[in-house]
Amino acid sequence: MLGSIIQISLTWMVLPLSLKLRIISISNMLPNYLIQEAIDEANKSTGVGKNKNYRLGAVLFSSDSHFLFSSGHNSYGTHPLASFYEYPHMHAETDAIIKAGTDHIGPGISLFVTRILKNGNLTMAKPCPHCINLMKYVGINEAYYTNWSGHIECMDLKHT
Repeated sequence: MLGSIIQISLTWMVLPLSLKLRIISISNMLPNYLIQEAIDEANKSTGVGKNKNYRLGAVLFSSDSHFLFSSGHNSYGTHPLASFYEYPHMHAETDAIIKAGTDHIGPGISLFVTRILKNGNLTMAKPCPHCINLMKYVGINEAYYTNWSGHIECMDLKHT
């Protein structure tokens, strides 16, 4: 089930997409405004971790129309769902899901999460196992995230 390299052209950059999981249809590329919304959300975060290096933003959107449903960022805020995490702070994915309301999420909804370094570069934001389980529970089938190189990868949650 190894993926191949796909080029996705955006107006402001070319993002190589090297998937090690099941490849989602090329027609599901992410529009610029969804990527920018996740970056804007990450910039709202004051950062968590030892050096406040972890600033993540996430967006929930319709897989077919790319309609934005909800967005969220990581924080030291608490919520009952955060108690299940190894690092008990609010993860961006969880924040976006809570803001959307779990009753409004289901098949046809995808999530994109990104992490911004202090220098402004995008880097690894692959969802943790707890976020993956929450996404599966609420019915999210595709999770897009930035990898160590700042490129976007997609995880097919139906087959993980």
